[in-house]
Amino acid sequence: MDLREKIGQRLFAGFPGTEMNEEFINLVKEYKVSNVILFKHNIVNKEQLKKLCADIQKLVKAETGHPALIGTDQEGGVITRLPSDCVNVPGAMAIAATGVLENATQMGEYFRTKLNALKEKHPVIREVRGLGCMIGVDVGDSVKKIFAACREQGLLVLTAGETAIRLMPALTITKETADEALAIFEKALA
Repeated sequence: MDLREKIGQRLFAGFPGTEMNEEFINLVKEYKVSNVILFKHNIVNKEQLKKLCADIQKLVKAETGHPALIGTDQEGGVITRLPSDCVNVPGAMAIAATGVLENATQMGEYFRTKLNALKEKHPVIREVRGLGCMIGVDVGDSVKKIFAACREQGLLVLTAGETAIRLMPALTITKETADEALAIFEKALA
């Protein structure tokens, strides 16, 4: 991957309209941009959104070899980009009122404790770090292999930089689900 492609991997790009335009397609092809942000002007309804996301995934996968990360400026509450036929996420204040943040703090500590225990068994783990349920595991040059193994077993992870796997479970995750994820992650380390 040359410098232009490395930069492209770190950018979020958007486009006007409800379909990808030629400028966006060329950006993906030339710079290997794989992170896409959608705004209200890109979205009509859930069927159109589903097709648009599938088209973006197909293009990005063909040009970069890995799936696209597609996001939207969906703050919840007053700012809502998704149409009414899609599930809208509550705003930050509504989420905070549920006590989910305390769970995120507790489960983040649980994950880091368990991952540090795995570090003792698997020297490929160089460092475990994180805040709440956003956890980074530095695995050196094994990052691509571990990333692929996790995905193959159904564990959705991200890469962070060139040497880390990022785990970002739901803020409402339970210990049972965390243990399932950790078991898959441990298999991926082997």
